[in-house]
Amino acid sequence: MDFHPPKAIQSIKELPREILVIVLGVSIALVGESLVDGYRWREKVTNAEEEMKLELLADNGPQAFVRVAIAKCLDSSISRIHESAETASAPELRKLAHAYAPPFRTWDTEAWKALLASDVASHMDPARLVDWSEPYRLFPIMTQWSQLESELVTELQEGLPISGDLSREDLHQFQRTAASLRRVNAKLASKSKLVLVRLKKNGMPLPESEMAELLEKARGIYGDCVRAPVVDGEETESEFTNEAEMRREALEGS
Repeated sequence: MDFHPPKAIQSIKELPREILVIVLGVSIALVGESLVDGYRWREKVTNAEEEMKLELLADNGPQAFVRVAIAKCLDSSISRIHESAETASAPELRKLAHAYAPPFRTWDTEAWKALLASDVASHMDPARLVDWSEPYRLFPIMTQWSQLESELVTELQEGLPISGDLSREDLHQFQRTAASLRRVNAKLASKSKLVLVRLKKNGMPLPESEMAELLEKARGIYGDCVRAPVVDGEETESEFTNEAEMRREALEGS
């Protein structure tokens, strides 16, 4: 194998040309590395956005849509339960309580958490990052409301004596729980509609075919009281209460 050592500079006139060659070589290498690095980050950003889009449109979005659609059904049911405490018999109240079954949902934020835990967020356009954050900001409080609703449903169904007549205190507590459930339903419906508004604002409305299928399934369970959500208004809610404030508001007297 022939080996050709670098030629020595023959004269001072050749020095600028050699320096220029070296500078050009280093510059080309740096630009190439920057292009490759930029491509890799763009790919990571794209993958992160696809994961969030999947989480929002395949999970949280449909859940929010159904919650808004059945809100009137749940409100009518829990209002009837509250009013029946004055006239219905103990067996009738127990039956009504066990028939009240709002869907329990979790509101996932794993894709958003993964984005924030990585360096990908720092390579996203700031305005775009804010857009992605808007629906995700709602899910922690919605998770708290969902958990509170589950606890109140259990209290409604198991708080009455399993047999015998009901005392005035039993009835009063029963009505308080029903009133709290009505408040929680209203909060979850309001937040769910806000999720749909923000998804639409970010160019991610649910497909028409999927909404039609969700409505059909909901009507099969809850009946004709199911209504298609209307998502064309401005955001009207921006409060984010902590858990203590949430419980105090939900448990106010009827």
